[in-house]
Parts: sequence; C-alpha cells; structure tokens
Amino acid sequence: MRIKRLELVGFKSFLEPTVIDFDAPIVGVVGPNGCGKSNVVDAIRWVMGEMSPRSLRGRSMEDVIFNGSEKRAPVGMAEVSLTFSTEDGIVPAEYASFSEIMITRRLYRSGDSEYLVNKIPARLRDVIDLFLGTGVGHKAYSIIEQGKIDFAINAKPEDRRLLLEEAAGVSKFKARKESALRKMESTEQNLARLRDILHEVTRQINSLDRQVKKAERYKILKDELRELELKLSSLSFLNQTQEHLELSELFEDWQRRESNSSIQLTTLETDLERGRIDLTEKERQLSSLQERSFEVQSRLQLLGTQQGFQKKEIHRLEETRILSLREVEEIKERLQSLTLEKQDYEKRKSEGEETRRDYSITLQTAEKELHEIEQKRDELTRQIDLTREERYQGSAQLARLEGEKRLFEEKRISFKSQIASKRIVQEESTKQLTERQARLQQRQEIFQSISDQVKSLKLELEKQKEELALGQERKQVLNEEIDLQHEALVLKRSRLKSLLELEKNFEGYEEGVRAILKEKKSEVFGVVAEFIETAPQYELALSAVLGEKLQYVVVKSHEEGVDAINYLKLQSAGRSSFIPLDIRDHSTESFSSEHSGVLGPLLHHVQIKKGYQAVANSLLGDVVLIKTLADALAVWKTNGHKKTLVTLEGEVVDPTGVVSGGTSGIRGKMLLEKKREIRDLQTIIAEMENEVGLKEDTFSQLEGHLSDLTIDLESLSHRHHEEELKQKSLEQEVQHLGEECRRVESEAQKLAQEISQLTLESDQVQHSLGEVVERNQGLSENLGDHDQALSKQEEELREVLVNLRHLQDHLSGLRVQAAADSERKALSDREIERLLKTETDLHQRIEQKLKEITDSHQKGNLLDKSIEEATVEIESLKKIAGELVSHQDTLKTSYETLSATVQEKTAQLKNIRKENELAKSHTGDLRVTISRVESELNHLEQQINEKYLVNLKEMNLGAIPEYEELKTRQQFLTQQIEDLETSINALKKAIQQVNQTTRKRFEETFHRVNERFQTLFPRLFQGGRAELRLTNEEDLLNSGVELLVQPPGKKLSHVGLLSGGEKAMSAVAFVFSIFLVKPSPFCILDEVDAPLDDLNTQRFHKLITELTSRTQFILITHNRGTMERADLLYGVTMQEPGVSKLVSVRLSEGLKLAS
Repeated sequence: MRIKRLELVGFKSFLEPTVIDFDAPIVGVVGPNGCGKSNVVDAIRWVMGEMSPRSLRGRSMEDVIFNGSEKRAPVGMAEVSLTFSTEDGIVPAEYASFSEIMITRRLYRSGDSEYLVNKIPARLRDVIDLFLGTGVGHKAYSIIEQGKIDFAINAKPEDRRLLLEEAAGVSKFKARKESALRKMESTEQNLARLRDILHEVTRQINSLDRQVKKAERYKILKDELRELELKLSSLSFLNQTQEHLELSELFEDWQRRESNSSIQLTTLETDLERGRIDLTEKERQLSSLQERSFEVQSRLQLLGTQQGFQKKEIHRLEETRILSLREVEEIKERLQSLTLEKQDYEKRKSEGEETRRDYSITLQTAEKELHEIEQKRDELTRQIDLTREERYQGSAQLARLEGEKRLFEEKRISFKSQIASKRIVQEESTKQLTERQARLQQRQEIFQSISDQVKSLKLELEKQKEELALGQERKQVLNEEIDLQHEALVLKRSRLKSLLELEKNFEGYEEGVRAILKEKKSEVFGVVAEFIETAPQYELALSAVLGEKLQYVVVKSHEEGVDAINYLKLQSAGRSSFIPLDIRDHSTESFSSEHSGVLGPLLHHVQIKKGYQAVANSLLGDVVLIKTLADALAVWKTNGHKKTLVTLEGEVVDPTGVVSGGTSGIRGKMLLEKKREIRDLQTIIAEMENEVGLKEDTFSQLEGHLSDLTIDLESLSHRHHEEELKQKSLEQEVQHLGEECRRVESEAQKLAQEISQLTLESDQVQHSLGEVVERNQGLSENLGDHDQALSKQEEELREVLVNLRHLQDHLSGLRVQAAADSERKALSDREIERLLKTETDLHQRIEQKLKEITDSHQKGNLLDKSIEEATVEIESLKKIAGELVSHQDTLKTSYETLSATVQEKTAQLKNIRKENELAKSHTGDLRVTISRVESELNHLEQQINEKYLVNLKEMNLGAIPEYEELKTRQQFLTQQIEDLETSINALKKAIQQVNQTTRKRFEETFHRVNERFQTLFPRLFQGGRAELRLTNEEDLLNSGVELLVQPPGKKLSHVGLLSGGEKAMSAVAFVFSIFLVKPSPFCILDEVDAPLDDLNTQRFHKLITELTSRTQFILITHNRGTMERADLLYGVTMQEPGVSKLVSVRLSEGLKLAS
C-alpha cells in the first residue's frame, strides 16, 4: 500500500487543486517556515480518518477548510484524495482485486462530511478498518513528526504499547473484540429480559393453575346463561369476546414474531460477529502467507545474485592460476641466469687474494712507526688535559656560582611574580565568591518559583483529569440518551408509517369515498376532513356537528360531482356525497349572546386550508360552540331558531330544537384524531430528528473536546514532568553552587597563606644571592694562572701533531689501497650472498605460487559445491513458493466464501431488522385496538355481572386457553434462552481466541522489536545499550512498555532524562526497530532530523537508505544532507500570501527554498 498520489483542493492553505505524485522511493518536501509544507502531512492524516482538530493544529474541524486571505475569499468545502498502489499485496482481501485504492474525504462548512473508497460512499469506520494491522493509519507509526518523537519518548507505557500493537497487527483483533463484547453485553441484556419474562410467565402459570377449576365451573354457569333471557346481551358479549380473543391471538402472534425476530437478530448478530472474527483471522493468515511468499522470493533473488558472484569468482581464480603458472616458468628461467652470474663472481674473488697479501706487509711497517709518534702525542695530550681539567673545574665552579646567582635572581623575580599573581587570583576568588553567592540567591529564588509552578501544574493536572472524567461520564450519558431517542424515533416512525399506510388505503372511509379517492382524478381534491383542522378539545364537537360530512368529497364543480356519481353507479362501488369548490358562500348574520357558556362560532376554533374557506363556511357558517348541553338548551331557548349549537362533549341542538347526543360521532372523531396524530407525529419526528442531530453534533463535539482534553492532559503531564526535572536540576545546581562558594572561600584563605610563605622565601633568596657574588670574584683570579700553563703545553703538542700528520698521510694512502682491494672482495662476497638469497627467494616464490594454484583449485571446488547447494536450495524454494501460491489461492477461496457468508448474514440481518420493526409497529397498533376492545368488553361484562351474575364469584373465563398459551410461551422462551446462552458461550469462546492470538502476537512482536532495538541503539550511538521492558509481564494484554537506554559513558536510565538530540536518536532507534520487524508500506517523517547533529544525521540517512527496499519515505525537511538523499524533491512556496503552491525542484533550488 505505497502512496501513489495525493490530491488536495480547499484544504488549509492549498486553495487551488494540487496533485502530488509520489513515484520515487524517497520523496522530499522542502520550503521555508510557514509556507504550508506540513499541511501535506496534515492532509494525509485527515483523509485517513483523523478526528481531532488539535492533532491537525486547529481549534475545530472547520479550520481545515481554506479560510480566505487578503485577496481570496473563503471556500465552502475541503477535499483530499489519497491513492495507494496494491502491488506489494499488503491490502485487505476485499480490495485485493484492485490495482489501486483511492480514499476521498470531504468536509463542508455546514458540518456535513463524506467519505468515499474508490468513489463509492463509505463510513469513517470502513476507512479506519482498511488500515488496521497494516502499520498504516492516522495514528500508526507510519507517520512520524517531532510530536510523535516526543510521544515515543514521553508517552505513558500503556500509550507506547499502541505502536507495538499496530506492528503486531492486533489492532483489528482488538476492534473485533470490543465489538464482540458490545454484542455480548446486548445479548446478556436480552437474556436478562427474557429471564424476567419467563419468571413472570411462570408466575402467571402457577396462578392460573389454581384458577382452572373455577374457570370450569364458570363455563358451566356461562352455558346456563346462554339459555337465559339475555340472549341478545350474551350474543353481544360473545361477539366482543371473540373479537378480543382474535385480537389477543393476533397480538400474541405479532409479539411472538417480534420476540422471535429479536432472538434471531441477536443470534445472527452473534454469528455475524463470529464470522467477522474468523474473517479477520483469515486476513491475518493471508497476510502472513504474503509476507512468507515475499521472504521466499527475496531469498531466491539473493541466492541467484550469490550464484552470479560465485561463478565470477571461479572465473577469476582460473585466470589467477594461469598467471601463477606463467610466473613460475619465468622464475625458473631467472634462476638459471643467476647461477651463471654467481660463478663469474667466484672467479674474480680468487684473483684478488694475492694483491691483498703484498699490501699487508707494507702497511704493518708504517703502522709501527705511527704508533711511537702517537704515544708521544698522547703524553702531551694527557698533560694538557690535566691542566684543562683544573681550569675546567674552576670554570665549572664559577659557572655554578653564576647559575646559582641567576637561579636566586629568577627565584626572587618568580616569587615576586607569584605573589602578584596570587593576589590577582585572590581578588578574582573574592569576586567569584560574591558572584556565586548572588547567583546562589538567584537560583534559590528560581527554585522556589519552579516549586510553586510544579504545585500549580499538579493542581491543574488534577483539575484536567476531573474535567476529562466528567466529560467521559457526559459522553456516556449523551450516548445513552441518543440510543434511547433513536429507539423512540424508530417507534414514532413505525407508528407514522402505519398511519400513513392506513391513510393511503383510505381505511375508515365509506366504500364510495374510497372508490373515488383511489381514482385520483385531478378534479377531486380530497375529503372535507383533510382541509379542516382543530385543537384536540374541539374535535368531538367538530365531528358531532359534521358527522358524515367529514367524508364529503370536495370537487371542482357540480359537473365533476355528477361524473363521480355516474362512476359509482357504473362500478357499483357504493355511495358518496360531493361538495363543489364553487359552492355559494352564504355567510349568515353574526351570532351574539351574553350567556357565559357560549364559546363563539365554531369557525373561530378551526383552521381552514387556503382555497377551501367557502366549503368551510357552507358547512360551519351557522354553528356555534357551547360549553355544555345545559348551556346550549338555555341559549336555544333565548335566541330561538337561528343557529346550530354544539357542545364540547359532542351534543348538538339544531335550530328546530332537536337534541342529538351519545357516541355516534366517535367514527368522525377517530378520523380527525388519526389525521391530527399524523400531523403531530410528523412534527414530533422532525423535532426528534433535529434533537437527535443536535445531540449527535454535541456528541461529536464532545468527542473532539475529549480528544483535545486528552492531548492537553498528556501535554500538561509532560510539562509537569519537565518542570519536576527542572526542579531537581535546580536543586542540584543550588547544592553545587553552595559547595562552589565554600570551595572558593577556602581557596581564598589558602591563597593568603601562600602569599605570606612566598614573601618569606623571597627574603631568604635575596640573602643567598649576596653570598654567591663574593665567592665568584675569588674563582675568577685562579682561572688566569691556569690559562698561561695551558698555552705552553699546547705549543709543544702542535709540533708533535705536524709529524704525526705526515706519517698518517702516508699510512692513509696504503690503507686506501688495501681498503679498495678489501672493498672489491667484500663486494664480490655481497653479490654472491645476494645471488644466493635471490635464488632462495625465487625457490620460495615458486613454492608459494604452486600453493596458490592448489588453494585456487580447492576454492574453486568449494565454490562449485556451493553453487550446487544453492541450486538445490533454489529448486526447494521454488517448490515452497509454488506451495505458498497454492495455499494462498486456497486461503483466498476460503476467504471469499467466508466473506460471501458474512455478506449473506448481513443481508439476513437487515431483513430481520425490518421484520422486527414491522412487528413492533403492528404490536403498537394492535395494543391500541385491544385496549379499545377490552374497554368495551369490560363494559359489557360489568353490565352482565351487575344484572345476572351478582351471586357468582369473579371467574377468569380465559384461564384454560390462557394457561395452555402460557405453557406454550414458556417452552418457547426457554428455547430462546438456551439459544442466547449458546450465542454468549460462542462469543466468549471467540473473545478467548482473540485474547490468545493477541497475547501470542504481541509477545512475539515485543521480543523481536526488543532484539532489534538492542542492536540498532548501539549502532546509532556508536556504543551504549538499550532495552524494552514490560511494566507487568503477567498481563500481556494490557501491560505498558518502558524504554531504558544507556548512551556511551552514562548510566542506564529512563529515556526522559536524556538531552534533546539523544531523545531524538533514541526515538528513531525505537520507531525504526518496529519498522525492521513490521515494515510499513510507507513512512512520513516531518522534520524528524531537525534536532540531530551532522554525525547523527549521517547515521539517520544510512538507516533510511537501508529501509527503502521495503518502505517508501516522504521527508519534510530543511536539512541539506536529507535533500541530497531524496530521489524526488517538491518545493512548497507561498508566492501569494496565504495560498500555498507546489513546484518540482532541483537540489540547488530546494536548498534555496528551505532557507
């Protein structure tokens, strides 16, 4: 999943459509500060699902939309598209058939957002699931900026664990586990509800068991009752009872269907979740096979390369062997030449022996005479030497005295200089003492200030934690409220759908009215009830006074009414009344009465749709609304035959005085109530949808706020930790300054003592200097006498030396001739010796070359054997590769089958949910109808009991069928409970399997990353050691991860105590250790090299180069060396203030842009 292309428009400072192609292993993005280059990283994080505005360096998510500049207006939408290639095979199985995947995210200023995968609408969850376990994602280790470096160093051990979980590929398992836990919790709630129902049913069965015998007695009495004179009442009672039983059975059937669908829903959801977990395991196995296949292919390529090198080496060894044989022949020829040359030198050596014997006799005579002269010379020399020795001793003593004089003088000057220097040091020490005491006071004040700040941060930290806890509680409460409102909204929508369905089928209307309305002619506008509305308290009065007129069909004119009547006759479809829109508006005279019961004309209490006022006036123009029937009769008696009077209870007094009342108007009232309920439900649903939307927006904002709070909390915790470190550092510095002050004060005292001692020694040296001057004068007089005796002896020696020189010249001539002859002999000896040595060397070279030839032959044989072994291994690996491909195909087929099963289960789940909602809707409707029938039934039973069953005790007529029905339901509920318990056990088993897989994979990854970390850290630091440790080795599912490092020359400590550069390199070692274990398809580094010095930067570059074979790198940088490593450079500029532009640049231009 390497990044292929990034497209931006309206995102932050990228106003214009911008396309960045990442078609190189290392791509660099450069530019000056503030140009918007980090917005490229933000865009990638955002499109991959980042939901925290703070992580994108904003206050709200709207900040990612271009907000305008001096010359440009704000835009209403931000859009980012990110395209991945799938050549490496690291992709979810459902996308394996695509050559590339494009993810798109849009955000509008209205707050609406869209996600698309390959241009198909998707959910945020789908986008996040796409990257789970790949090492890629907005929070994974594939995107590393300086903040992530701080996170790797300063994060809590539990948070640092997330990076290893992503590398281990268990993040998807954790998501599935959380989903399974939610399903299990929901299933357990359903199970608890069913157990409560079963308990209640069992209680009812126990109660009914005692009533069965009484019910039998009651049935006998009921049979006798049928023979009594109240046959009509009994028949009515039986009709109502039968209707009640049928409705009850229908209600029970729908309830059973609802319960059954709920159980099926839960079971299917459990099966679906288990299938998804199995699907995730298949994905993991497929990914593991792909990684193994990649390793086999890499090994094959490596063996092929090694074979090539070995064949070249064999060829080189053969050439070397041929050259060595040729060189051996040349050496043998040279040995023959040396043998002849050695024989020539032996001959010349024997000829020179006779000449050397003659020169020896003459040389002996001359040397004897020379010996006698040299004895005389030696005697004179001895006498001169004695004289000179006496003079030398005197001179030496004089020089020694002069030296002592100079030494004492130098000591005197040195003591004077030391005293001055010590006094300067003393003054400087006093000054330092004053400065350090002042600095000590300053540091103590700073220490106190930081201590106060640490306390303040601690309080603020506790406050933030409390706010976060309250926010989490508020989030949970809000989530529960949203769920409850969603459930209520489903019920309301279901009820509205049922009412609209009844309205659509014209239920409750006369046959003729239904026939006309179903024709849907353009001249037919509907019935009167559709155009007149009133408040609930006036509905009974309106339905009573209009009665059947509510079903009058409103037409355009009388002609359309006649046509409709003819249609009803032709179709034998019943009767209907028609009222034309052009009916005469015969408004009557106004009505006035001082009676307190008069509420005014009924028209004043209704609302008429526009265009239908004439119809309303014709029907209600002469109707007056009165409070009670007594008031109506009083008004009629007062005003006479003028108006129709209607009361709130539905009694009507017409102008002639005829009084109507009772319950006959209930049908019209139900028609008005149904229409009012539809209107009310539409209003309520709209309000509820708006309220749910607002709450969901609040929930999203709360989630963002909680995310920001978490980031703030981590930042605050980091600041608190840093301030504590500063506090400890200042405390140590204060102690050190105190010790320094004491040391400087002690040195000042010591200097005063040294100055006193030096002054005393200087006085002693001055006294010794005077004594040396006096002794020096006496020695100078003795040296003059020795000089006269020495001159006389030297004159005699000169005469002897003249004679000696003449004899030596003669002897030298003889010696030169003898030496020349000896030199010739020695030269011959040396040449012979050289020739012998050369001969020996050549023999040794021959042996060496022959040995080299033998070694080359052996090495060639070894290489041939190695090539044969490599060939065998290659054939074996090719066989393994074929098996892997076959296994991979089998696994893909299994995965596709399982995926199809999951999709089929999902479709079944949707159908069952629809059936469940339909059952709930029908159950609600039946509950209303049953309530009405039960009310009428209770009324009839009351009448019968009052008149004819006064002497009988109250019996439960339906005890026996109800008992049988409850027994059946008890068995049904017991079976459902067993099914749910089986589902829960299956979920628990699945969760246990997920835990085992997670534990195993995390442990393996931890040890592998730890090994890499222990190897990589000393390599980057040129020494030292480091390791990862678990905070709780017994709990591998939740244990945190600690970083312990020891740079060269330092003690093993927590990584937070290192310098900035050391922290950065330690984090690089940790993150790249993860990369070496689980290479991410791409890695984005945002100015990670900023805190590194030149040497560490070079090591950093070398590491990146090694990883490019498996990972694509995108580098945001200012560093020249990093730019030189990039295969492709992009420059981000802001030629127009506030608007970023992208250009492809050369290295020199990149350096200019970066500066």
